[in-house]
Amino acid sequence: YCLDAISHLSNDFLLVLVGNGRREDTIRVNIEKLGLRRRVWLFEPTSELERYYRACDVFLMSSIYEPFGQTILEAIACGMRVVAFHKRTGVLTATHELQTDFAINYARELSAFSLAECMQASTKSEVSAEHINEIYRRFNWSDLFDDLYHMI
Repeated sequence: YCLDAISHLSNDFLLVLVGNGRREDTIRVNIEKLGLRRRVWLFEPTSELERYYRACDVFLMSSIYEPFGQTILEAIACGMRVVAFHKRTGVLTATHELQTDFAINYARELSAFSLAECMQASTKSEVSAEHINEIYRRFNWSDLFDDLYHMI
């Protein structure tokens, strides 16, 4: 959905993809087919993802399955707005369970066009420092480790 979504937006929008995986070759072919070579930037995996988060305006959660949502938390902690599919579209992501709706614009349809509309709207708002601090309080690694340790 993300490649099709960017094709619905003006040339001012760029898509930054970080990492690789089994679909990398397909993604590269689709970038060429859609004529998006100048608008989609591909980067190798890195342990310094926050640098990419901070360089971007919106985090696009185009997945239809994501059980935890770590990337959503990372993006919000870096001050980014998130665009994701609403659970009513049938996706199975943890987006709603994280209770971070203050930073998320939901696509109401399972379509690239709906994602593109939300991306356009998301560039006009920011996540407040108060909400960023809330993410750090609720989801810091130390507390998560303690919770897991006490479950054993």
